[in-house]
Amino acid sequence: MEVLRTVPVRRCLTVLGVLLLVTIEASEYNTACTFDLENKGELCFYQDFYFPGNYSFEFQVIKGGQRDVDVAIVAPDDSLIYNREREKAGVHNWQTTVGTYKFCFSNAFSTFNRKLIYMSLMKEETAVLAARMGTKRPDDISAWLFVAKQIKESLDVVVELQNRYRRYEAVDRNNAMNLSARVQDWSLYQSVLVVVIGLGQMIVLKTFFTEKQPRRFSGA
Repeated sequence: MEVLRTVPVRRCLTVLGVLLLVTIEASEYNTACTFDLENKGELCFYQDFYFPGNYSFEFQVIKGGQRDVDVAIVAPDDSLIYNREREKAGVHNWQTTVGTYKFCFSNAFSTFNRKLIYMSLMKEETAVLAARMGTKRPDDISAWLFVAKQIKESLDVVVELQNRYRRYEAVDRNNAMNLSARVQDWSLYQSVLVVVIGLGQMIVLKTFFTEKQPRRFSGA
């Protein structure tokens, strides 16, 4: 997959002729955003990892065409650790190393349809919090720090669930709007067809009850 442009994950910028800031929800370890991907377009985000850790990458196409996209994750050594073509949604869990990772999305196969895509990057916290507090071992934390850590993890779960429900609601709303548009189009077609058939029947019935005037021939 050719990388046309890279932008930071934490900023989640997308190219729409000019750079526009799109919806983003981010914390120190978690990032979630929604962005537009133009037809025939490719877009890459990048994220710097300063500590190894277990991360979960998730994406879903909310609307646009068949709701599919090409996705790839490139490691700091340029190796391809995740590659999916024309997928609607997906999740990938892996152990990161120190360096910059690229998260690339491609809509090159689509000629007309732009895509609205949701992506999130979630980290399972291990030794980072304790290391920043100056402790030597990840488990060497005070009771208050442990409680704060538990509260933060619970809040992260709540935020992730809210994002997931919002995403499901957006997909369902888009499907309902598409279905409503198709029903309206089909109803309009049926209405026009009924009117045309009714007029045709009236014309045909009128010919049955119309008396033909006899032709008069003038004498020579």
